[in-house]
Amino acid sequence: MATTESSQNDVGIFLKTTSYNVLLQIAFRSLTFLVNAILLHLIPISVLGVVNVRLMLLYGTVYYFSREPFRRSCLQREENSLRIQTINVMWLCPAVSFCLSLLFTFIWVFLLPDPSEDTSTKYYGISACIYALSTVIETFAEPLCIIAQNLKQFHVKMIFEAVQMIIRQFFSLFLVYFFPNLSLLAFAFGMVVSSSAYAVLYYLYFLNGFFKAKGRQINELHEQNTVSVFPQFSKGFDSETLTLVYGFWKHGMIKQLLTEGERYVMTFFNLLNFRDQGVFDVVSNLGSLVARVVLAPLEENAYIYFSQHLIRGMPINAQPKALFDEFSVVHDTFSNLLKLVSMIGLTSLVFGQAYSYPLLKLYGGRSLIIASGPSLLRMYSFYVLLIALNGITECFMFSIMRLIEVDRHKLWLFYFCLVFLLSAVLLCQLFGSIGFIMANCINMIFRVAYSCWFIARFYRGKDSSLSCALWNIIPSFHILSVMLISLFATSISSVIFCCDGFFNTAAHIVIGGLLFALLFGSVYNSEPQLIVFAKKFMIKSKQEKIV
Repeated sequence: MATTESSQNDVGIFLKTTSYNVLLQIAFRSLTFLVNAILLHLIPISVLGVVNVRLMLLYGTVYYFSREPFRRSCLQREENSLRIQTINVMWLCPAVSFCLSLLFTFIWVFLLPDPSEDTSTKYYGISACIYALSTVIETFAEPLCIIAQNLKQFHVKMIFEAVQMIIRQFFSLFLVYFFPNLSLLAFAFGMVVSSSAYAVLYYLYFLNGFFKAKGRQINELHEQNTVSVFPQFSKGFDSETLTLVYGFWKHGMIKQLLTEGERYVMTFFNLLNFRDQGVFDVVSNLGSLVARVVLAPLEENAYIYFSQHLIRGMPINAQPKALFDEFSVVHDTFSNLLKLVSMIGLTSLVFGQAYSYPLLKLYGGRSLIIASGPSLLRMYSFYVLLIALNGITECFMFSIMRLIEVDRHKLWLFYFCLVFLLSAVLLCQLFGSIGFIMANCINMIFRVAYSCWFIARFYRGKDSSLSCALWNIIPSFHILSVMLISLFATSISSVIFCCDGFFNTAAHIVIGGLLFALLFGSVYNSEPQLIVFAKKFMIKSKQEKIV
């Protein structure tokens, strides 16, 4: 009973943290949205292509390969994650980042085409080095970030990343405004300043009485000499965690290709010029706004929650009674998360068809609605649905996988990657930039199918009182009917009103708002389990203070 109660309390913490994370993501993505709109009028869109595709791909590649394996492997049950041998493994992250930054910077600067012939993209080589340096600086804070999350101090990462984003956006915008001919350097300095601030904040937090937040529990751990913030390499490394790091690192190579595949294809195959890359990046960022604002923090907190309440590699029918009781709470959380992300994705698909054109026109003017811009955004709305389903199902799957199963999944991802790369090159040549999104959709369908197969197998042989959570992906007939009506009505509205003139555009938006309110009301009335899930969050929010 105590274990189940603890799990239920952690559900409340998970929900509250996720809600705060989503609210902050909305606020700061809105800031990014505004800053990018201003930048579109200050610098050539080709500069955005170099920054947001080429340089951010360098940053993301180094950061992903040096951070993600450690984060996935070292986020464990608290009693395991605070052992000094596990903490020593965490502190290998900066060294890995330094080595990878040297390798990938060499590739980006000396092996890829130099865009510096354009005066607005001068100092490309220096900028690439600064972006790589930023990743190294941030990974010096990664062990502290993992420790804080293992101790359920989730708000720390959320706040510090928000501060980092604010500093980067305003610093970059300030420098671009006054030095538009040095745009690449402006973005690079904004990145390194914000990364430095992020790392400094973590060290200040830990040096300023971090352990007071855990009170008696931390004191007990100190008495057992099992916890330390900084490494003690003389005490060795946890071999199981190291093996997991290596497994996730191999697995991450394929996953990163699948996640950022279109940017790798653009960068290494040169299928689009920098201007087209800039348009693609702006449109795809708008299209993935829901994924980055709502789904990304939800998935991150879901993985933390699942990894702390599920035993890796243990089938459900082999769990002790106490753990099975705890799993029933995890099962309910997983079921409601699936239902939630399914509705978010379907809502994006329904309203994305009719409102892609006016959104692009309002955001960036005619430069974004020419050619395939609206079609690209409409395709992205379908892609968001697939991202939503894939994110939560993979979170659950990775939290229960054994190492051998991670390796097997890596092999399947390799096959998916080959299919993606071939389809991306072929579809891009046939349909232009929209072919990248089509290839991503094909890849995501394969990944969702694999995750669902693995989870369904996990549920076999279980207690009959728990049905497979995957059925919650499908909304009720009533909700699907309202969505179809909304899709039909907004499509008719788009033909009649969109999008010349203020009053026509306003009428089109009002119709969409009314239909969205109708859909929300239908969900409230016909999905009682989801409402109970939300009410639990409200109750826990009042009882738990985590900030």
